Amino acid sequence: MFLLCLGIPKSILASPSKTWESTIHLIRTEYGISKEGYMNDILSMLFGPGQGATLGPFLWLLCFILIVLSI
Repeated sequence: MFLLCLGIPKSILASPSKTWESTIHLIRTEYGISKEGYMNDILSMLFGPGQGATLGPFLWLLCFILIVLSI
């Protein structure tokens, strides 16, 4: 939503949005990769990347810009 507020067209956001909706996330530890995963669904929505995701700091920066602009 905040990317839309920053003026990014819906057509550009459609591809990563569809990818996010269908991605199954697995957990990687020093013991290996989990056999079970989790994904975004209507009962347990994922609101952004998980902890340690490379994209997380960039998305937080965009969110922070909107917070500052609204003040």
